[in-house]
Amino acid sequence: MILLAQSRFPFWLQLLMALTLMVGGWFYGLKISTMGLEAMGKAIPPFVDLFPAWYGTREVVLHHGDPYSDQVTAQIQKAIYDRTASSGMDQQRFAYPVFSVFLFFPFALAPLPLAEKLAFVVFVALLVASIAWWTGKMHARQLLLVTLLAAAAFPCYYVLIALQPTLLVASAMAAACAAARRGRLLLSGVLLALACVKPQLAIGVLAPLFAWAIHDMRRRWTLPLAFLGAGVALFAFGQLILPGWVPEWLGVVRAYAGYARATSAISSLGRLPGMVLAVAIVAAVAIATWRHRDDLPFTSALCVSTVLLVVPLHIYDQFLLLVPALWLFANRDCFVEWTGQRLLALLDIALTIGWVWQVLLVPVYLLSRHAALILWGVPFGLIGVLPFTAFLPLFYRAFWIGRGHPAQAQKLAV
Repeated sequence: MILLAQSRFPFWLQLLMALTLMVGGWFYGLKISTMGLEAMGKAIPPFVDLFPAWYGTREVVLHHGDPYSDQVTAQIQKAIYDRTASSGMDQQRFAYPVFSVFLFFPFALAPLPLAEKLAFVVFVALLVASIAWWTGKMHARQLLLVTLLAAAAFPCYYVLIALQPTLLVASAMAAACAAARRGRLLLSGVLLALACVKPQLAIGVLAPLFAWAIHDMRRRWTLPLAFLGAGVALFAFGQLILPGWVPEWLGVVRAYAGYARATSAISSLGRLPGMVLAVAIVAAVAIATWRHRDDLPFTSALCVSTVLLVVPLHIYDQFLLLVPALWLFANRDCFVEWTGQRLLALLDIALTIGWVWQVLLVPVYLLSRHAALILWGVPFGLIGVLPFTAFLPLFYRAFWIGRGHPAQAQKLAV
């Protein structure tokens, strides 16, 4: 299905197919997955992930309070659960560094109902903008089709329906890379510092951007300097509005690691084998990132796919699969060798099964909710497979494609 936007079908038919997948994906998310998650006690209330950020930012900006305090946490939990959270529940704390108020400030100024509507519109716009930033020049028709296909995926649905701030961070990452490619290094460094609101995600572009800048430091010194300067300024701003915030934030992060129960894709292989393999993969990707350091779009896709593979994350963080998927979508014609084509086919198959399964579950749900409840988990299972299917062709490209074929290797440069 990733071939849809490159197919020779008439545009109206491509658009109809993409709309069908998106509508099926959102029906699956709103009705079928909600039913399945409720049965597991893990329902996703609409706009739930915006509230802690909205409330915590208002506490800082409007009341000069402490967003990490027990009182603020209790108010957030009561608003979401009608009671304080018990052991084993998502604690719904303000778990971001205090300088994150820069990102949440526009929403915090508005009453909650208006803030939710405004945030949804902004998030949709940022989804479209992120795709454009990652791909560079793209025809409007292709951009529309790719956006609809992205919106059909469950992680994207989750980010939009819950208003998960991951999208804000992912947009800052995309904008930082786009600004660097266009020579706006000061802007790139500042955006990269803002993306460190979620450092476990930002490392996916921090590493390739720094490798790219270091390779030609005489011309690109502005980027790391801007990043460090913006980081110091954000830290100082945090100290100004909430002195001593770092220990409080680190305490919240430690607590979050305990109740959030994030897992990495590679941990499914077992704790010890997964840890050994993760170390080997990170070392190999570090070498590949330096080797291909001037090919920023590729190294960004490779490093982001590595983060999604080895770092403990949540389903909504898999939204960043958009980055490697878009690079592979734009460069799939370069995979002319048998192995590369088969690795790309694995990604196509995994995406297609997920999208089509969601659509097929719609009539199943309408005919028998019990049957839909039995079958609803297949797209969830595929989410755990997607990081592997996105990483493997990129890793293959980094080390094997082009060996003995200099012309092909040159063709792959973006």
